[in-house]
Amino acid sequence: MVTEVTNDPFPLKKLLPPGVIWHYTSIDVLEHFLQGEIAFSHYKFLNDDSELAYGRQLLKVIFEELNEDGLKNFLEGKIVDDFLADAYLFCLSRASDNLYQWRSYTPHGGVAVAFDRRELYSAFHNVFMTQEWASLKSNVSGMLFKCQYGNDFARRIVARLNKSRVFGSNGCREFMLFISIVFRILLSQKNPSFREEQEERFLLLGVPREKVAIISGKPRIVVKDSSIPNAISCVRMSPHGDNKRDRLLVEIMRDKYGLKFPIEHSNSSFNGR
Repeated sequence: MVTEVTNDPFPLKKLLPPGVIWHYTSIDVLEHFLQGEIAFSHYKFLNDDSELAYGRQLLKVIFEELNEDGLKNFLEGKIVDDFLADAYLFCLSRASDNLYQWRSYTPHGGVAVAFDRRELYSAFHNVFMTQEWASLKSNVSGMLFKCQYGNDFARRIVARLNKSRVFGSNGCREFMLFISIVFRILLSQKNPSFREEQEERFLLLGVPREKVAIISGKPRIVVKDSSIPNAISCVRMSPHGDNKRDRLLVEIMRDKYGLKFPIEHSNSSFNGR
């Protein structure tokens, strides 16, 4: 659930499960990570710009089954669009050496960067507790969540709300609770055909427009903190491209920034030739 936060925009870091999550990307982006920079992309500029349409349609069906026409119409209203206007995501995967991911994100070479989940979350927490961000006239909130590839999650959450009488004859009795659930589902629900991605997402909400950078034609929020490189536990080389040359480049970059993470090769039998 998206939680409105005033003092601490990342309140759940101690509850995160341990382990690593992977970001498949280019070597150029890896260097930004090593410099302590991570860019969150606006949700409308993700690889699949139809993702939220799937979640909307699913919620419409569920609300129709509950005879909640008002809630169904709400999904197409201005409030939803206004809320999502400043939603930014950094996407990762629990799949560590996945040919589907290699082909999608590193077709000409690149890397998969393993981040310690808790360390990365703590790095983001450090950023948003600084005076620079705390002084902004907005409530920036953040969370990490798993994407959902079936309909069970959405149906279970909505059924729980309905059972607790959040929905009533006059629509939703607890409006903010309803909104938080809607956006949680919209931003996590994906078509089952993408199940192999095993995606997890860091979400930022409420970041003011003056913080937006236009990078490669996409609106992004650049988060900078010196602890970000320390969250990298491993870098795995893509099976595509010139593997020897790319590995040497990663080794040079790692040594340049004084880091110690291991560099591994993909176990995929596909060599990109």
